[in-house]
Amino acid sequence: MDTEQFYPTPKELLEKIFKNTDWGKILTILEPSAGDGGICDYIKETADKYPYYNRSLDIDCIEINGNRQATLKGKGYRVIYDDFLKFETHKQYDLIAMNPPFSDGEKHLLKALEMQKNGGNIMCILNAETLRNPYTKERKLLVRKLEEAGAVTEYFRSAFSRAEVPTDVEAAVVKVSIPQREDVSYIIGQLRKSRKYAEKGGACEHTGVAVDDIVEAIVRQCGMEMEAGISLIHEYWGMEPEIMDSFDSKYKNPIITMKIGNSDISINGYVKAVRRKYWSALFRNPKFTKNMTSEMQSSYMSEVSRLEDYDFNRYNIRTIQIEMSRHMARGIEKCIVGLFDELSYQYSMGCEKNIHYFNGWKTNQAWIINWKVIIPVYDVFCNIFHKFRYRHSVCQKLSDIEKVFDYLAGISSGNSSLPYILQDAEDRQKSRNIEFRYFTCSFYKKGTCHIEFKDRELLKKFNIFGARQKGWLPPAYGRKAYQKMDREERETVDSFEGKDSYAETCSRPEYYLYEPKDRQNMLESLSA
Repeated sequence: MDTEQFYPTPKELLEKIFKNTDWGKILTILEPSAGDGGICDYIKETADKYPYYNRSLDIDCIEINGNRQATLKGKGYRVIYDDFLKFETHKQYDLIAMNPPFSDGEKHLLKALEMQKNGGNIMCILNAETLRNPYTKERKLLVRKLEEAGAVTEYFRSAFSRAEVPTDVEAAVVKVSIPQREDVSYIIGQLRKSRKYAEKGGACEHTGVAVDDIVEAIVRQCGMEMEAGISLIHEYWGMEPEIMDSFDSKYKNPIITMKIGNSDISINGYVKAVRRKYWSALFRNPKFTKNMTSEMQSSYMSEVSRLEDYDFNRYNIRTIQIEMSRHMARGIEKCIVGLFDELSYQYSMGCEKNIHYFNGWKTNQAWIINWKVIIPVYDVFCNIFHKFRYRHSVCQKLSDIEKVFDYLAGISSGNSSLPYILQDAEDRQKSRNIEFRYFTCSFYKKGTCHIEFKDRELLKKFNIFGARQKGWLPPAYGRKAYQKMDREERETVDSFEGKDSYAETCSRPEYYLYEPKDRQNMLESLSA
């Protein structure tokens, strides 16, 4: 069914359609039902022939088919949504160029007309029968709206007969150019109605909406801010002609100016700024990033500048969540190995109290983390005020350790009380035996933190994971009975944890041995 509705636009037809287009006025472009991006490819190719006008075209694509989404992304196009009929945005487009499914093209063109109601161009390829035989309410509505907009329609017989997916359907090409909305100031208009204009205040009832879903709440808040800001911009543009600093038409400038940062005000500039604000807020929200390590959070925060080109909506947030899910397990595993290295040789403090050496598999350079370790912490004690201060860096380091052990324990990190415990300790100036979920901490003025792990089984699991990643344990470790091991394998077991402890490992391999195939199940338990 999908193939029947997918008719890539022939280049010959595109050449006829865009023959007299003034590319100097086209910057922002949307191709809904983009397919493999044929229309966008042609526009980019054509724009390259006009270097004077080639100003880094801003192109967005919408495509419902997953395979074709991948094709579009492979070409470097932004895929901002899947279903055009459900798409909503505050962004304004100079051109919507579309070849929608022939079966319901009227719905797609009506949607495009609604999007461009404040100004913009539309090029749409339809089944000619859509306009020649308007037997449905939607088709009748479309014909009326096209007449009101002064649309120009051309018909092409056999336009798709030699296309990639051929069809003998007659095509209708509809071109609509809607003038930019003329902004008229409400304030100036009301003042002109009467010299005795007076504003009468009235009671305004506010109905609060309880929203439990944090994503739904923040999406609604973003939409409200978009609408309010855009209304303000339109109000300013409407007022601007009345607040000039001169009567000289050549040299006058507005007395009041409106900017976005250091740039002149524009709706798309404002939209991007608000998007950037909300994407940043999302990646700082603990409910959204609860299982991320500090390194992973920093990585996603660096993506905010790219995400400002995407609407802040449920679809794009969900897309990011899926992407995060694919990388989160590997990210946390990387963090586990990194923490293993930090707590061992990187933080041995010169006395090697943090680690216990053992005869590793095929090497004698092997160690495990002791139940008590010492790590450096900087500026934990203020000599000026003679107070302990547990800065963000301390909280971040301890939180990463906690998240690693959460991951190994198979529980969510979303309800951590660690920051509150640290703050309470600072308020009470407590520096010894501060209790956390998996460990206790004691801070010293010289800039060290002594960590004692409370769960020896979980520490053992941590050590097994780190040692296996380093290749210090036999490949069949925990799966092969002690009696069936060769001499070198038994020596490694004896040195690592001993025969009795190894028997416990073999009896509970599902607990002590983390396997890559368990990633998805582990991630699902963390995200619950």
